[in-house]
Amino acid sequence: MSDLWFSAMLRLVILVESQGATERARSLMVFRAPDWPVARQRALMLGLEMERTYIGATGQQVRWRLEAIETLDQL
Repeated sequence: MSDLWFSAMLRLVILVESQGATERARSLMVFRAPDWPVARQRALMLGLEMERTYIGATGQQVRWRLEAIETLDQL
């Protein structure tokens, strides 16, 4: 069976130390998977790979975290 094409809209929350959630970002991912369950797992993995923690320009810790998979569609 050949892989199918899927798209996933991922929502990330940006958390700044002592301020909490300051904003949200969305990212559209396009990828291949053999079926829906694998596609959902792949979308989750892609979102988790986008998570980052760093020290911002103000010296506060900034964290990008996956908040949700908004959509998962077969193309």
